[in-house]
Amino acid sequence: STIRDDNEWKQTTIFHTFILCGERSCKLVIDNGSCMDIVSKTTIGFLNLEVEPHPKSLRVSWVNRTSLPISERCLVLIKMGDYDDRVYCDVLPMDVAHVLSGRPWLYDLHVINHRRENTFAFRYKGKNIILNPDKPCPKDHGSQSKVTPRVPIKKSLHILD
Repeated sequence: STIRDDNEWKQTTIFHTFILCGERSCKLVIDNGSCMDIVSKTTIGFLNLEVEPHPKSLRVSWVNRTSLPISERCLVLIKMGDYDDRVYCDVLPMDVAHVLSGRPWLYDLHVINHRRENTFAFRYKGKNIILNPDKPCPKDHGSQSKVTPRVPIKKSLHILD
């Protein structure tokens, strides 16, 4: 017989939590495998955010060879407890979360990933900030859930010049 670990979900689930973008609650995924910070196109409309032309001409390519141009970016207000900042995010279609924070955000804030606990920690304006993951919710087959419990296949992101 195998001993079941009640924290197994921390090993198998991509980090996600809920944050405030302006005054609205949004799902945030932190993915240290992503080389960009992203806000979904639907979130732009949902939050009535202003976009601007992207300063660089880039394309993003997924593992399945789908390639999309990145033509816009947006300055997104993100609030998590004592952390309150504006972050430039590339605008792309995405349904895994409202906002995805990748290596640029992690690098800029010197974020430390405590993998065993699946937490992220950093200092902001002299305060220690620790982000804890939200436990995945089981899918409700009767209605569309706002929370995606698991991403079955992690797609890598590559920037093409």
